[in-house]
Amino acid sequence: CLSAYNAGYLHGAWIDALQDPDDIYSEIAVMLKNSPVADTDPCEDWAIHDFEDWAGLNIAENEDIEQIAINALLIVEHGEAIAAYIRAGYDPEDFEDHYHGDFEDEEDFAYEMLDQDGTISALEKMGFNPAYIDLEKYARDLFCGDFWSAIVGRHCFVFSA
Repeated sequence: CLSAYNAGYLHGAWIDALQDPDDIYSEIAVMLKNSPVADTDPCEDWAIHDFEDWAGLNIAENEDIEQIAINALLIVEHGEAIAAYIRAGYDPEDFEDHYHGDFEDEEDFAYEMLDQDGTISALEKMGFNPAYIDLEKYARDLFCGDFWSAIVGRHCFVFSA
């Protein structure tokens, strides 16, 4: 409650974002109604000053409640990968079209690409040891244009450009 805050009180409530935006607004209204300055000041304005369990996503003080509810559901469904995608400035609606998975590193993704398209098995059939492929250089080429990655802890989330 910003009226309480301006009067020197810290008054707020923890509100679960995994609910319909109308329910979030209802909980905000209850919090404002119970403000310690509600009897003397109009308590209409609020701000978000704390949050937790958002997989590294930041929430602005005046973040759109509808977007908060959407992002909360997306984080539950896709975890840190979608948070990395949103932090990079991409539209979460495009996530599933561009997300390729969680890999050890970019070279691991490059190997997976070669394996999925049949290159690894074709090389083995010809008697060529795939260990001789320079995965570092191949990965560098892939990530110079067609793909990008977000490293979060031990995860390498890969997305197409």
